[in-house]
Amino acid sequence: MPMRLRPFLWTDYPAVRSLWDACLGATYPVTDRVLMPRLSARTDFEPGDVIVAVERGAIVGLAVTEFDTAFPASQPAGSLNAVLVDPAFRRRGIGRQLVEAAFRRLSERGAVAVTLSYGAWRFWSGVPDNCADAAEFFARCGFVDGNEVIDLCADLSAFAPKEEYARGLAEA
Repeated sequence: MPMRLRPFLWTDYPAVRSLWDACLGATYPVTDRVLMPRLSARTDFEPGDVIVAVERGAIVGLAVTEFDTAFPASQPAGSLNAVLVDPAFRRRGIGRQLVEAAFRRLSERGAVAVTLSYGAWRFWSGVPDNCADAAEFFARCGFVDGNEVIDLCADLSAFAPKEEYARGLAEA
């Protein structure tokens, strides 16, 4: 059975979560609290904004779009917040098909421009520097690097707030 694209359904969530872990989990682990709302809990979400690639009943790819309803009506914009393809299914055109489907979806919603990971519900801004293959892929899909992306991370495992800050937060 050939690969097909279709809208994300909540019954797909466990497979989508596994796909994230297979593609990005080692570098960008994500909790359900972060992933779930980015798939369909946004106020501007419409069914079809998240697209899955299915082959032989398995989810092998994902595209997450976001239409920016706050953008001026003269320049409605969309954001492509994530494109994932199972490592075992890469280099077969699935990523390109997901990007094209995302473009169609955002165009249907009225977008005249698309940015990478620019929306309020993005996972990160742009393409992280440590994802060189992704940056090359998006360049081949027509995206142009127009801004510097700064990815800052801090380890909070040993963090303890100062007592006066903790007290002030508790009183708030």
